[in-house]
Amino acid sequence: MALAAATAEPGPAIRVVAPASQVCPDAGAIQRALGPLASPAGGPASPAWTLSTEPGAATLRLALREPGGRLALAREIATGDLDCGAVTDLVALVLERFFRDVAWTSDATSPAAARSLPPAPPATAAVVSPAPVPVPAGAAVARPPRLVLSLGPAWWSRASAPVSVVVEARARVAGPASVALGLLLPGLHATQPVGGDGGQATLDTWPAAWLRIAAEAGRARLFYGASVDGFFTYERAATTGIAMTRDNDRVLVAAGLGLGGGWTLAPRWRISLDASVHRAVLGSSFVVDGRGTVLDPSAFQGLVTLRVGYVIAP
Repeated sequence: MALAAATAEPGPAIRVVAPASQVCPDAGAIQRALGPLASPAGGPASPAWTLSTEPGAATLRLALREPGGRLALAREIATGDLDCGAVTDLVALVLERFFRDVAWTSDATSPAAARSLPPAPPATAAVVSPAPVPVPAGAAVARPPRLVLSLGPAWWSRASAPVSVVVEARARVAGPASVALGLLLPGLHATQPVGGDGGQATLDTWPAAWLRIAAEAGRARLFYGASVDGFFTYERAATTGIAMTRDNDRVLVAAGLGLGGGWTLAPRWRISLDASVHRAVLGSSFVVDGRGTVLDPSAFQGLVTLRVGYVIAP
């Protein structure tokens, strides 16, 4: 798509500025999509409008400034699964509608600046800046990706090993809300002496699992959020070395709150750090006849995870 396809007259010159890390699309591709705004060979230099772009999580933020520096347009467009060519076409369409005094959405009023544009000067070449472009005031907060699969190390206060492995799948439900399912590997193994005659109680669990309802917000590459968690373990205990050995099982349910944040490394990759505290709310105790309860968990449990995530669906 080129802007000439929908404009009978050439528009003002536009200089495209993008961070060096932005490659899909880069500043040159966006400039080429604004075909009729390119300077003719040998054309005189003129003050140009500046279009700044900043990629976010499945979004691209646009800030269009007049030659004097005044902000004339701020938009955040959802890129989703679009390829680079489709994104450049979408940027060109936004600018076309702006300069034709047509709103991007049916219920929005067109900017006053579009009604008093200067005569069309020739454009300058695309300029790529290595510095990140500031997010315009009032720009929308990015939503979390639709589906993310993440993996990384974890610390669990009940675990016998100092470091566990966590696997999590997270899906956006609506707006900033998402639901996550996670597993903590390997399962827990613990022992406790029983009596003074060499008896022992042993506890083994399946991998711990959690259901997390989270809300996430962000600016540019930074994201942060909070969650309400349900934490579940299936546990089995057995006694040995005593007169009457026994074995039993239980399901332990804990609930709690979590906080987290992270950084978008690339359009498909992100790193996140979460910390949560859970309190046991359901589950029975293991009882050894004549010796009371054994292998009871602490009232509160802590979980800290550091994960690298791959965005399957932006």
